[in-house]
Amino acid sequence: MDKVKRLTWNRTTALTTLVLLGGMVLGILLRRLGVFLAPPLFGLNPYLYYLLIGAAPAFITLLLCARARPTGSRLFLLLSPFVCGIIFLFYLLIINPSLYPTIECREATSSGLFVHSECSCNAKSSDGPIACSTDRLMFTPFMLLHEDR
Repeated sequence: MDKVKRLTWNRTTALTTLVLLGGMVLGILLRRLGVFLAPPLFGLNPYLYYLLIGAAPAFITLLLCARARPTGSRLFLLLSPFVCGIIFLFYLLIINPSLYPTIECREATSSGLFVHSECSCNAKSSDGPIACSTDRLMFTPFMLLHEDR
């Protein structure tokens, strides 16, 4: 007799928390590599960019699991916003997107599909702008930021 396990609220909460942690690991990795949105979208708040990377997959997972009408106690579902909120607060402290509150890029030079820009990154902790450069593929919304030291 093959018994199919039904989705419970406890499993839904555990799955959503795991997806949230996976999104946060991806956000931390992208932050450490210096991946930002390219200039047409660069005016967006960096918090919004990293919030979407960290939280959107977990929210979508929760909605998809809730459509399956899980059974069982909802105690863990009621506790998960507090636990995930604390985890998410540590995530925001780790990525610290306010490191470069303003990045101003000058004219871009392109060679083939690659675009290179010279920028100035104004950090809150330093006295003046830091010389930076960006590299990106022409048709992607992301850029890789390098500090020129």
